[in-house]
Order: sequence, then C-alpha cells, then structure tokens
Amino acid sequence: MRKTISLAFLVALCILPACKKDTGCKLDSECPEGQICRNMKCEANSNAGAPAAQDSQNAEDARPAAKPTTPQQIELSSIAENKTTKLEDLGLDIDYVLSDMVNLGENTKLEIGPGVTIDMQSSGAGFDVGGDAALIVKGTAESPVIFKSTNSSVWSGLRFSSKNKDNALNYLQIFNADGEEHVIGLNYEARVSMDHVTLDGSANDGIRVFGDAKFTKFTNNIIKNCKGYPLVLDSYAHIGMIGDGNQYENNKQYIRINPYVFDNVQNSVIKKQPIPYYLADGMNVDGESGTLTIEPGVEFVFEHEKEARVGGSIQLKIEGSAANPVIMRGMTDEANFWNGFSFDSARSSSISGLTLINTGCNETPSLRINNEAKLTVSDITFKATDHLCMEISGEAKVTNKGGLTFEKCGKGNIYDNRIEGDDDKRIIAELPAANE
Repeated sequence: MRKTISLAFLVALCILPACKKDTGCKLDSECPEGQICRNMKCEANSNAGAPAAQDSQNAEDARPAAKPTTPQQIELSSIAENKTTKLEDLGLDIDYVLSDMVNLGENTKLEIGPGVTIDMQSSGAGFDVGGDAALIVKGTAESPVIFKSTNSSVWSGLRFSSKNKDNALNYLQIFNADGEEHVIGLNYEARVSMDHVTLDGSANDGIRVFGDAKFTKFTNNIIKNCKGYPLVLDSYAHIGMIGDGNQYENNKQYIRINPYVFDNVQNSVIKKQPIPYYLADGMNVDGESGTLTIEPGVEFVFEHEKEARVGGSIQLKIEGSAANPVIMRGMTDEANFWNGFSFDSARSSSISGLTLINTGCNETPSLRINNEAKLTVSDITFKATDHLCMEISGEAKVTNKGGLTFEKCGKGNIYDNRIEGDDDKRIIAELPAANE
C-alpha cells in the first residue's frame, strides 16, 4: 500500500508545470540572472555592464563645455558664413577682442547677449551693418553689453545702412569711439532701435542720421563727452523720432538740425529735449497738407540772419504756456540777431505760449502774419528787438485770446497793415481781443 502511494505521488509531480517541456520566454524577467530573452530563448547577455558604461558616456556628453579662460578673437569669416551668430558672456573681464571691421551683409544676423564685453583693438574695429543684415544687442540693466578699447585705441564705431527692423541696441555702453565724424551713423534707409544706450566719448559728434534713415525707437539714451554735437539730424522728419528720457552731457549742447526745408510734415510732433534744437540754416515748413505740433518747453536756436517760416497749407499748433513756453531765440544773446518768425499758412492754426528773443535782424518784425493766414494767438512774449514786434498784412485773420507781452519793441508793438491810413495809424499798442 505504501509503495503504491509513492508511485502516485511521483506521477502527480510529473504533471506540475516544472515538468512541462520548455516553451521559451517572452520577457527578460523570465530568464535566470545574467541572461536575456532573445528569439523567445534565454541566452547569456554578452553586453552585461554596457548600459552603465553607456549611461556614463551620455552623462559625459551632457556636461557643458568648459568656457574659455582667455578672451576670444572674433572671427570675421565665421560671422560672414553663418546666417546667425551669437556671442555669449564668457564670464571674463574681456570676453572677445576685435581688431578689424565686421561687415554684416545679406541675411546675416549677429546677436550679442547680456554681459558681453568686446575690446576694440584698432582704429579700424567696429561694426558695419548693411544689406538685410541685423545687429541685435541684448544687454540688460543688470548685465549691459560693453564696447570699449583697453589700449587707448580710438575705434571706428557703428554704421547702419540695413533697413532690417530687427536692428536693436539695448543696454549697450560704448566708450572711446571716434568714427572720424561720428560714433553711430544711420545711412540710406537704415532702421535702428536704441534704448538705454550710453555713448561716452567722441572726438567728433555722437550720432548722425542721414537721408531716409529712421530710429524705430530712441529712448532713455545718454550721450556725453563728445567734442561735437550729441545728435546731428539731416532730415526734419528725424526730429519727431526722438523719444523721452534721453540725456546729453558735456557735448556741444544742441541737437543740430541741418536741413532748411521741412517737407512731408504729415502729422509730426516735436518733443521737448533737455537741450535746444539748433537750426543751423533756419526752418521753412511748407507743404499741401500736414499738422506740425510743437510741445511745451521746446527750444529752438537760430543763427545770424536765419528765420523760421510756416506756409503752404500746414496746420501749426504751438502748445506752450505762460509757465512753460516754446522758445525761439538767437544763438547769440543780442538784440536783432536773427530774422524772426513768419507765418502765412492758409490753414487754421494756433500759437500759444511762445517766447521770441533776439529777433529784428534786417529790421524785420519778430512775428509776421501774412497773406491769407488764419491764426489764433495767446500768451506770446516779445523780447530784445529794436524794431517792430508784430506785423499783420494782407487778408490775414488773427484771433487774439490774450496774454500778448511786449517787453522791448523799438519801433512799436504791432503794425497792422489792414488798418486804413498812414503808418502812424497802423502802429498800435494792443491787438483787439477776441469776443468771448
């Protein structure tokens, strides 16, 4: 009996799974340690230990490359060959050195990141941005980009003739540049945004804008220690592109405006700046349409025998006040220095809060309202002329809202040619006030 049970027990053992014929594997976990499942069979793993080695290699590849410990030479050929080149902060006092002019053309872009310092090592060093290229300086308040020279070399500066709207100088500090005539030049149809740029030092002018070039933004900039003018503008239209927050220190303290004719006025606004606008050849605003607005506190300075004129069908809005007037004066503080202001636009205009000083050159009246002009006046102050302060002629229509002040008018306050009779009757002390 006992023997029969033993045989039955053995038979039962043979029908357990362990006694079944091996059907292979599907997962590595079904194989003994050190083996893997391949083609549904457990085989020795010939790559044992390889994953760890691979992980080690991947970790090595993931480590950032060590930054250079010495300044890097900017390779001109590298910039020319690549559509976009980026210069990043290397954490050095001087990150890069430049000994020649970088010419950016075609679709090339050069981006300079926060904190980068470039040492300009020759008089020919600088950036010339042409074609459709772009120079993009991405400094920040905490990490400005710096262009300077450490070997007392006066370097060439920046030139833009590219109309790429990506051109931008943000939080850039420029030291010791000369550029023969100016440090930053905008030529042709260049488009450049400048915000929080400090330009410190020039044997000549700071920035010059030529032709149809434009600032797409010009705010919060500092221009100082230039032996010439901080800004020289070759088109009247450039004036309206100068924004707020700019400072000018220790230069020829005028923004120089070269053109005499101010055409294509459209809707233009002249904003107050911390220093006067110097109209080297005078001011002649003319055209078939457009509105010129001059904000409170704007100051214009004129050379000897020059004049200001607004005519055609231009609408003029001088928006000064008695407390914060618009000022037009001569470069030299002496009576009769410049010709004064002539207005003969047929479009209804207004002059409020204007002070005229040093007028009367060539015996011209300080303010001349001519032809078919339509003008409303208030709070105008006349100073320092040995001749007439105001002359009205033709079919001019003048509305006086009050506040006219005549401090010195050597030949009388107002000559109103619309009054019949001789000159004695035409010279009057006051202009009749408008009926309220």
